[in-house]
Amino acid sequence: MCQPEHGVPGCIQTVSGCIDGAVEPHEVEHALTLVSGDLAYLTVCRVRCVESFPWKLPAGWYALHVAQGDLDETLRCKVVDTRLTVPVNLPVNCVIAVIRLASPKPRRDFGGDPWVLGQWCQAVEEVMLLKTCIPADSQGLRRLWILPEPVRDQVRAGLPGVRQAVAPTSLPAMAPCCANAVGKRFSPLDETSRKKVRVLRFPHDSFSSKPPSHIDRLQRLYPHSRDADIYMDEKLHTYYVFGQPYSLSVSGWWKMYFDEFDARGISEGIVRRSMDTPGFRMTHPPSGEVADGILAASVYNFAQRIRIFERRSHEEYLEALRSVAIDAVADYVSRGVCCPFSAERIVEQGRLCLTDSQKPDGPSCYYLVLLYAAALGQDGQAADIVRTWELNGKLQSLKGTYLHKKIELFINAMVLPMERGGTLHVPVEVLLQEQVPAHEYSAEAVLRHIAWAQDAELWDHPLAQSFFESEMEGESLEFCKFRSWLATKSHWSPYRVEMSIYNEVDKVAGQIDSLWTDLDNGNILVMVDWKRSRELLTNDENELRRQSFGKKGSSCCAHLFDTAWSHYFVQQNLYSYLLASKYQLNVTDLRLVQCHPHVCGSLFNEAPLKADFQLVKAMAILMHT
Repeated sequence: MCQPEHGVPGCIQTVSGCIDGAVEPHEVEHALTLVSGDLAYLTVCRVRCVESFPWKLPAGWYALHVAQGDLDETLRCKVVDTRLTVPVNLPVNCVIAVIRLASPKPRRDFGGDPWVLGQWCQAVEEVMLLKTCIPADSQGLRRLWILPEPVRDQVRAGLPGVRQAVAPTSLPAMAPCCANAVGKRFSPLDETSRKKVRVLRFPHDSFSSKPPSHIDRLQRLYPHSRDADIYMDEKLHTYYVFGQPYSLSVSGWWKMYFDEFDARGISEGIVRRSMDTPGFRMTHPPSGEVADGILAASVYNFAQRIRIFERRSHEEYLEALRSVAIDAVADYVSRGVCCPFSAERIVEQGRLCLTDSQKPDGPSCYYLVLLYAAALGQDGQAADIVRTWELNGKLQSLKGTYLHKKIELFINAMVLPMERGGTLHVPVEVLLQEQVPAHEYSAEAVLRHIAWAQDAELWDHPLAQSFFESEMEGESLEFCKFRSWLATKSHWSPYRVEMSIYNEVDKVAGQIDSLWTDLDNGNILVMVDWKRSRELLTNDENELRRQSFGKKGSSCCAHLFDTAWSHYFVQQNLYSYLLASKYQLNVTDLRLVQCHPHVCGSLFNEAPLKADFQLVKAMAILMHT
């Protein structure tokens, strides 16, 4: 907070007497005062997620009080920087919520968070809005003060689910930000501040911060003179050639020709459409009917919001869904129409979503998400959707990283007989006659190999931990699909895995998942990339048009639909170009092996690609124009 509040007489004595923060919301004894309604609004909307103090406060629950005061210039600028429209006539001189603070940490631990202002900072972990505002005096604008017993009773009575023993009278109207959020616990938007206490089986800090030692057997068997020139820092996702970082990767190269996903614009469009036509999205507007698929899509997106963004458990998700289902029915009633689904039907769909997490086909629907987050306003709702997408993308990427590393370690273990005998071009069927050492590619081994390069907050996410637990229980469907694919390549022989390559002329680098020798086809080299994409990888034009909504790339990629298949097609061709131009390796047989659990049932999907040297030559020419 601003310095004038820090210096208010009496606060230090109150702090010294505050031995413990309340363990539960109904046990609050102390109140924190914010100097204006603007800060309170941003706090309950989960935009401002850090409290700053000149002293340490015990972790726990505190009442959130709003005083009537003016912001200094620094705080006014920070409010403006949020780009949110703060409502006018917000309630002041009252308690509006209870909040839970994390343990105090020095300001340096919060990086560049704009709300870090004091010597000691504490993350706002949860906010529970009261049913109504409680008039209260902060005793001379103290930052921290003890709640008088009558006010404490009213705060307890105002908590959701608590029978109101005291009936406060003449209470001010609730803030607009609270109107649709009474009783809901909102999680912080700042992912680094969200630290809900959970027991982790595989906490990130239990792994080494350095990569384990690893011998690339195939690199030893098939070395290339350029291998020593390049190194990939997996933590920074940066390639270094002769010690110098390369700013352009092969992935970055092909992305130049396809528009970046406009997450913000799309999310804002979702919110605007919801404002224009509130409720579940109707597939047959003339009849007013709403298909069950729309309910499934809305519940799926709500599950994403609660379980991914808020990191809630199954039980907490169902509790939140039950609450928003009741709100949905009431929302329809307020507009004079009947909700197409009962609250019980919505919750039932939520339980089904827990047993089958596959994204429903067909149109999407964010009605339940937007209703749940109505207190955030349109900007906050759009930001919430974007953050959920981003976090889900990171979780899926982590699963892809795990699969890639497991396959790499398996192949590296499989070629042990080749290393032992110093023999080359040994077919897969011969290699698999010997038991592949399980400890070299076990779940424990994979986790050790990837943990050091991962963000701790992502690694400790409940859904990431659940994924790790499932991998410990046995081989996943994704890896079983890889094994099934490998069984069809009995006369292939592994050549390289995770091979880093570069071109010093174009200043570009990349890493190839695998190269194989086809012993039945003149020992030609075949490039194979493992993909965990959710959309079917195929060159079928109708399917590509459907996936891309008709959108295509630009310049020399203008003939390609903007889909994952097209992206990987260009990527594989660029790898082939780099190998031919600088490594004297000609690779024209290109394959994608798709191992997503929700694609092709228990079968893998192998998508062959045709080499297009005219395309990559055009891209190389454009690189230098």
